[in-house]
Amino acid sequence: MDDLDPDALADELLACAIPQPAWTHAAHVAAGYGLVRRLGPDAALAALRTAIPLLNESHGVPNSDDDGYH
Repeated sequence: MDDLDPDALADELLACAIPQPAWTHAAHVAAGYGLVRRLGPDAALAALRTAIPLLNESHGVPNSDDDGYH
């Protein structure tokens, strides 16, 4: 897989299957782009607001004002 394939990253994000070292800023943008293409902007934003905190939790990263999804 291309590491920045938007559709693959969107699928992996929704499945909480992106390894922490691969969850880079570029991966965030690519996954978001994949979800926007698939779902449209409003539904993609809702999906990201759910999926990113879950992925962080799966990595043991807290979602707080200073870390994780904020």
